Order: sequence, then C-alpha cells, then structure tokens
Amino acid sequence: MNIIRRFKWTIQRGLRGYADCDVWNMSDYLISIILPMLKQLKKVKRGYPCNHYKGKCHCKQNWDKALKEMIEGWEAAERLEADNYPRDIKLWRSERLKDERIFRHKMRPFAKYFFALWD
Repeated sequence: MNIIRRFKWTIQRGLRGYADCDVWNMSDYLISIILPMLKQLKKVKRGYPCNHYKGKCHCKQNWDKALKEMIEGWEAAERLEADNYPRDIKLWRSERLKDERIFRHKMRPFAKYFFALWD
C-alpha cells in the first residue's frame, strides 16, 4: 500500500506541483524545498534585485547578507519542525522561543525580496 501511495504522490507532484501528503504537513514540505533553493541561490550568485523604476540596484554584498538571513530563518524553521530540543522543559522552551524569534525576524527579508528570488 505504501508503494501505491508514493506512486500516487509522485504523479500528483508531476501534475499539480504538490501531493496530498504535502498539504497534510505544509510547513515541513515548504521547508524541504525552500531552504535548499535559497542555499543554491546564495551559492550560485548570478543575480541580485534591481528596481529600475526607482533607479536603485541592490548591491551584491547586501543581497548576500539578505540571503544569509533568509537561510538562517528557514534553518530555524527546520529546527522548529524537527522539535529536537532538550528534554528539560525550561531548556526546551527557551530554545524553541529563540528559534521562533529568529524565524519571525528572518522572514522579513524573505517577504521583502520574495519577488526577487530568481536566478
């Protein structure tokens, strides 16, 4: 049965870009595709955002910093999703809250440059 489900999900991803199992745990699925894509974008470094209407281009150093922040945010999301924090409730809470703050803060550049995420 598991093979049949996996085959079905593969077909669904091919036809519509996502499978039923991806919707069931959307945060995990998005982390699994966005984080590697951001890392590749940072590694390749072919382009950076430029707004011709305002006559300003984002310099490559600032773009590299923005990509680094986005990656840090999605890595925090990955840790939150995995929930592999210490068993001690106080440590668990403090580590989790730290990652939640990192994620919220680092999503700002992700939202700001969302339409500039291209290679």
